[in-house]
Amino acid sequence: LVVGDVKQSIYGWRGGEPRLMEPLERLGLQPAGLAESRRSAPPVMDCVNAVFEGLDGSPALGGDADVQEAARSWAGPGGFPHHTTAHAGRAG
Repeated sequence: LVVGDVKQSIYGWRGGEPRLMEPLERLGLQPAGLAESRRSAPPVMDCVNAVFEGLDGSPALGGDADVQEAARSWAGPGGFPHHTTAHAGRAG
């Protein structure tokens, strides 16, 4: 069992390295997504979805084809999965 989230690469300053996740499938491990948060409130998940669902076409990427391809690759063949929360009544 390996647990990781490439979105956590924002912690690079702490040594987070998203590329460590890449060879896991070659080792026979199968990825399983988790699109339901057990911590975040609906407004937080709405923001996450707004940022990541169209990331590959975002003007923030500067039109760089390599960066856009990396965003598409990261999201997977079906695109970024819509995330929900287990805490529908929680205020943001």
